[in-house]
Amino acid sequence: MIPTYHHSSPLLAPALSENDLQKAILREIRRYSAASVVDAALRLLWAEYPNRLEALQTAPWHILLLVKWALRDPQVRLRIGRRITPQEFDNLRRGVQELVGSEYREHPPQNLHLMMRSHFQQFDFQRPEGWGVFRWPALIARESRSKPSQRQFLEYLGLPPEHFMDLAFGALAAGMSRAFPLSPNWFAQLRPAYGASIDAFWNLVARDLPGLRADLLREGQMQQLPLRQELYEAPYLKRYPLFKMRNGHYGTWHPLLLARSLEEIVHLKLTPLQGGYTEPFSRLFEQYVWQLAQTMSSNTIIEDEYCKIEGERAPVVEAIIPCGECNVFVEAKMALFGDDVLLTDNEMQAYQKTKRVRDGIKQAWKVGKSVRLPASRFSQCTRAAEDFLLVVTSRELFLGDGQKLLRLYPADKFNYPDEECRSNMPLHNVFILSVETYERLSVAVASGAVVLPLLLKEAVSKNKDPSTSAILFEDFFGKYVKSWGMTELLDSARKESQRRLAHAFGTSEDFFG
Repeated sequence: MIPTYHHSSPLLAPALSENDLQKAILREIRRYSAASVVDAALRLLWAEYPNRLEALQTAPWHILLLVKWALRDPQVRLRIGRRITPQEFDNLRRGVQELVGSEYREHPPQNLHLMMRSHFQQFDFQRPEGWGVFRWPALIARESRSKPSQRQFLEYLGLPPEHFMDLAFGALAAGMSRAFPLSPNWFAQLRPAYGASIDAFWNLVARDLPGLRADLLREGQMQQLPLRQELYEAPYLKRYPLFKMRNGHYGTWHPLLLARSLEEIVHLKLTPLQGGYTEPFSRLFEQYVWQLAQTMSSNTIIEDEYCKIEGERAPVVEAIIPCGECNVFVEAKMALFGDDVLLTDNEMQAYQKTKRVRDGIKQAWKVGKSVRLPASRFSQCTRAAEDFLLVVTSRELFLGDGQKLLRLYPADKFNYPDEECRSNMPLHNVFILSVETYERLSVAVASGAVVLPLLLKEAVSKNKDPSTSAILFEDFFGKYVKSWGMTELLDSARKESQRRLAHAFGTSEDFFG
């Protein structure tokens, strides 16, 4: 979506190079106080627009980038200095848009498909609020307090998963009802039940302007994104969706940014642990994925059942759903998947950063050959004419299907092992989808709204035509469902959260409708 602006920018000459253009924008920002830049940004981010399209055309990711630059630059005074006018701020926004064009002209993309993926970050401002805020903490809450994931949650987030879910639910509700700014006593009624968890939650999700500056400067010393990636990154402020005002109240940058942040903040806070986080959590994630596969078919073969028959060393996927004429394999891939996976414009980097996805495809090829062996004890899979694969990732990677994945790589970097694998499961039969999309698919299949093998064949057919092709798998079945619904995990987590909150408020669960 191309943002529209209504004022020319007299400070920016069209002949400026990318480097000079960015310097000119930064010099202009230094004329104003950072607090006034924040105020100008908030006026646009919280304005009422006739529809989502017009709100999107303001390019909120660029507005938030200007806030980031103002706070990161120590030469921009936090509160002392001129207040920026709406027209002057509009000119800065136009400058950022011109910078996008300048960067493109000076560094034309070598791979257009990689370049297009970098634009998908703005989807965060198109997806409505959902119940994904419960996903990570609800999975971790399944564990006993002595398990690594539970211990990490308490140590690095500062409160139990259940308390996080309840307080995040409250903050999300405030964002959806446009109740911000919030008083520091907003959770006061919950204090007897939640105690120090309330302080831990505020500390987790909010920073004042000096605190944001300190964090930005510290992170900038460790690593700073190149400009071409910074222009398209998910807003840095997603790490702290609330900001603490001078009067002690809490504001939020954008209601949808708040929703996205609350969905991802557990992952973001545990990411520094690297494998110490991903290894134990992967088991929870994989279990969730095969449990959802079971809801789609009573004939689902899960990994444990498969290994009992084939042995622990056999190639395996999370689940196999036999569908007569085809097999549907499901493989979970949980990894850190940082923003650089989406932002890279280098084919070799794209290849390296998506290794986990390729590993899943290779596993499925091996399983497809194994179930067709004469000695296979999975007769329900043997006669299938073709296999499909759903690679369920812990984050939306905007990869689409296997053929689209191939376009991101250097030529001949990823090939079929043999003709049997090509025949059983061609790459156009592979779909890479986020856990959120997979949840929606499982609910749609379980409810009878869609028939899984028919949907997969339809998706393959549509992907062959550029006019009907899609990156997001939910685009293939959204038309068949009236509402996305919720998985049992999310629904139970929501109901339990409402029950706990109702008890703390001294009211009935009917209070939540």
